[in-house]
Amino acid sequence: MELNFYHVAEFESDLEEISKKYRNIPVDLENFKKVLNARAPHNIFHGAERITYFGSSIKIPVYKAKHFRSRDLKGKGVKSGFRVIYTYNVADNMVTLIEIYMKTNTKQHPDPTRIHKYCT
Repeated sequence: MELNFYHVAEFESDLEEISKKYRNIPVDLENFKKVLNARAPHNIFHGAERITYFGSSIKIPVYKAKHFRSRDLKGKGVKSGFRVIYTYNVADNMVTLIEIYMKTNTKQHPDPTRIHKYCT
């Protein structure tokens, strides 16, 4: 069964901003979705970790994809680039994309306000 994908408004803004510098990100995101689709029936999300430090108010599991491959960063290593924060609601077969960002010295963790806005 195919997953349903939903992008929150802030995710769309993040994607638009990143796309200005990294032109392949929209295509890379579609590839990422294909990988999630292929692995979803078995709940295997290779390269993603479940985020548990937001407390018990979070109702849907939140994941951080650390192995988001981008052709714009070819040769840089899979852990040097982008992070995608998403939820996976098994009951609805829905993946909600919440945040995408470049891992840098200034941004290494997801936005807790955004997580709480969409996951409580």
